[in-house]
This record gives sequence, structure tokens and C-alpha cells, in this order.
Amino acid sequence: MMAEPESVRVHNLAVGQVAEWLVWTRLVATSGGDLHVFLPLDDRGIDGIVHRISTDAYARVQVKGRSVHRYRGIEIQVREDELVDHRAVLVADDVDLAGVQLGPNALVVPVPEFRKWAHRHVNRADITYDAEVTLPPTPMNQWAPFCVPVDGIGDRLLPGSPLQCRGHRAQQPASAWGTERRRSCCGARPTRRGSTCSRPFQTSNRTST
Repeated sequence: MMAEPESVRVHNLAVGQVAEWLVWTRLVATSGGDLHVFLPLDDRGIDGIVHRISTDAYARVQVKGRSVHRYRGIEIQVREDELVDHRAVLVADDVDLAGVQLGPNALVVPVPEFRKWAHRHVNRADITYDAEVTLPPTPMNQWAPFCVPVDGIGDRLLPGSPLQCRGHRAQQPASAWGTERRRSCCGARPTRRGSTCSRPFQTSNRTST
């Protein structure tokens, strides 16, 4: 009887990891390298910190992926303690494990809006927020304003600035100038040794093979 819950747990972990890495890869690829992703060293409800080089803007992102659907849409369930950062943004999408790819549309919704529109459930000491969302939603659905094509996730998170010159700054290693801003973004305090609160998903000074 215990094998099935364990298998479900392992499956959900796999889906979550695949969803995160597919989203990070998509952000870097569709932005032409203008978006960099940093992964927090500890999990406080934030899966990644996204930085747009051209505007020097940051976004805190939590990714939710689903591969099994009991109803028409994807079911999103988030614990209340994962929704404490009102500056974070929730990104949810279908995940095709066999094809290792995301669905054509994604939900990109700020945490305060998700808490506003999702259903709040209390089970003793556990509080969760649930939502069932079709992707794409119908035009009059409350989730419709937050649905974007999967290649538009980056622009919804951090709109680009075509007027800014990207070339000079993009050539600099992200770790050389982004450390203090990443500390500020994820709430960590600088230390004497200059330790960082995150590690880069990709480094800008590596060459392609």
C-alpha cells in the first residue's frame, strides 16, 4: 500500500524538476541571452531568480508543472508557506515527460493575484491554495489575463527595453556585477567573504561547443 504513494511522490518530483529546467532553458533561449537565471541555495518558495541584463531588472519565480490531468485543465496546488513573498511570480504549465517539453501556453501570475483568485483550503494546520486552469482559459475566465504563449514567459516576467544597448553589458560575466543585486532580490545579507545566495543556471563567459 505504501508503494503507490511513494511512486506518486517520485513522479511529482520528477515533473517539478523537468518543469523548472525547461522553463529556465526557454527563458535563456527565447531572450537571446538577455535573461539569466540564478538558483537559490535554499528553497524559500522561490525556484529561481531571473535577471534581464538590458534593463537590470529581476523577478522571483516559482515554477509549477503538471503532467497528469484529472479534469479539463491543470491543477495547481500551492502551500501557503510557499506564497509568502508578494513580489514572486508563479509560472505554471503542462509538462510532456515523454517528449521533454512544455505545453504551448503557460500561466504567469503574481503571487498576490494567485492568492486572490485561487481557492483557499484549510485542513487542520495545513493551508493550501488550489486552482484548476485550462490553458488557454476562456476569454472571460479570471485566469485569462495571466495566460501567455510559452515563448512569451520571459517578456511577461520582465519586459525588455529595445532602446538600451545590450552588447556591452551582456559580455560581462554575470557573477562580476550581479552579486549584490541578487542578494537584495532573494533577501540575503552580504557577508565578509562575499558569499552569494544563489548560483547561476548558466554562465555568460562559457563558449558554445
